[in-house]
Amino acid sequence: MGWTQSVLGARSGASRQLISRIERGDLAAIPVGTLRRVAAELDGTLTLQIRWRGEELDRLVDAVHARLQQATSGLLLSLGWLVRVEVSFNHYGDRGRVDIIAIHPTLRIVLVIEIKSGLGDLQG
Repeated sequence: MGWTQSVLGARSGASRQLISRIERGDLAAIPVGTLRRVAAELDGTLTLQIRWRGEELDRLVDAVHARLQQATSGLLLSLGWLVRVEVSFNHYGDRGRVDIIAIHPTLRIVLVIEIKSGLGDLQG
């Protein structure tokens, strides 16, 4: 293990002690850049994911999206639609989430709405 730690440390710029801490999972005070360099030396990538009360994180991060979703849902409800928000799906491994699905029970219409609060590269 010592030789591997030395080589990996030398390539990534991390000390043997730091590599040992990473191997033990003691990551609290290690800069993300260092973790990325060590992962790259192993032909890997480092992925960080923030989780906060499940699917509510999107609403926290994008308040405009949440306001649009709430306003649209409220309008549909007032017009007699049955509404569900943030509906997850998995169709043969293709997973995702739909912002709003609404059903009008009298008209027998299903409405699927994907809300975009901003436009990125329109050419892409």
